Amino acid sequence: MASVYILVNKDMPGLIKIGRTNSTASERAKKLSQSTSVPSPFEVAYETPCDQAKQLERTMHRQLAQYRRPRREFFECSVEYAISLLEHYSLDILNNHPLNQKAKELLNILR
Repeated sequence: MASVYILVNKDMPGLIKIGRTNSTASERAKKLSQSTSVPSPFEVAYETPCDQAKQLERTMHRQLAQYRRPRREFFECSVEYAISLLEHYSLDILNNHPLNQKAKELLNILR
């Protein structure tokens, strides 16, 4: 299952990276650390698995557009704020998932 993650890097204070991966956030952080010229490795601040990761990532990028660095997945906002948004929107997507909607309909029928 894919996931949406928030990465931080101590050499990039005040910046966070929000993206998605089909592997794990740790593997993505390692790969990113190896392919960039930053002296310190990226660290995972938060990760949430999601079968609709592309939609969740897009939602996060839209919600944080005012903090976004041009043409990048980097944002100038606090990790805490980004985590709270990610938790909120991942629950929202989960609650609105078609299978959950079907389960809610069935529960209403049984009542």
